[in-house]
Amino acid sequence: MIATVTVADGGPPPRHPAVPLTAVVRPESGSSGYAVFVVEEPGGKPVARRRPVVLGDVMGNRIEVAEGLRVGERVVVSGATLALDGRPVRIIP
Repeated sequence: MIATVTVADGGPPPRHPAVPLTAVVRPESGSSGYAVFVVEEPGGKPVARRRPVVLGDVMGNRIEVAEGLRVGERVVVSGATLALDGRPVRIIP
């Protein structure tokens, strides 16, 4: 049996936020690039908002978002390909 092990070296944190690859979708038709759905809560009800992003480096099953997303924003990671802009979403803790 052969295995590869990566040990964190305690180096600097990533420069940009990272999301699971499952969160990345294609933008609306006619556009190029990629997007993610960010969860917003107008009136206290969570809805999905499509946001174009510029992607960075892949890190395992995650990818850096170089532009278009801030650290701490909530992103749809399960069912992102089925989400629609402005539609309600259910947050699963």
